[in-house]
Amino acid sequence: MAISVSEWLPPDAFTEDAVRPALDQTVSVWSARWFVGARAVISAVHPGGVKPRMAQSLQVKGGVPQAELPGRGKRTLLEAALGTDLSGLTLTECDHRVLDDFAAEAIKDLLAALDSLGEGGANGPSLCVTLSLEGKEMVCITLPGGVLIPTMKAAIGAVRRRGAAPRSRVDALKPVKLMAEGLLGRAEVTLDDLRDLAVGDVVVLDSSLKSMVELRLPGNSQRIGRGRLVRTNEQISIQF
Repeated sequence: MAISVSEWLPPDAFTEDAVRPALDQTVSVWSARWFVGARAVISAVHPGGVKPRMAQSLQVKGGVPQAELPGRGKRTLLEAALGTDLSGLTLTECDHRVLDDFAAEAIKDLLAALDSLGEGGANGPSLCVTLSLEGKEMVCITLPGGVLIPTMKAAIGAVRRRGAAPRSRVDALKPVKLMAEGLLGRAEVTLDDLRDLAVGDVVVLDSSLKSMVELRLPGNSQRIGRGRLVRTNEQISIQF
């Protein structure tokens, strides 16, 4: 049975340490196309959707990702791309429209590059990636984590097997650490009993010490393994 990565890859796999190397190359190439003497960098990665719209912000949509460029961020982009200081210029309404269109085209070029990254499409947790230029926050890009799956696979595979491409999606993701839970048993209690529980009370489960223990991923009801309880040194373990 084929396994879809986007169906089981946990949201906490999309950490800043995992996302940054997956995007660095794309951002670097885009930055070199639009700026001379300056380089856009990823300054933050946060889970969640689009930030609340700020005053005088410019919103740009791509195929899947979208971006918000606040007023100061737009100015940072324009001055770096045009190589000029806009503070001393008197701009007409028409000038502002032309500059907005120019900034939007620059961001659309980046969103198109992000769109071309991956097979994951709109799956995965929503991420907000902030880009900065010369130490100033410039743009916030919102995209689903699924877009990054192919490049995350490549980055993980390169660390584990340098010089060799991963043979499959599952092989590429093997180094990702997951938290596992062992289900020992269940007990049915009333709300009143639960409220009155105190130190020293005993809750009897519906299984014995010799029963099989199920191993699961947090938040997932599917069993990934079964075993028996054993004692290893001073710890309780599951033997398969």
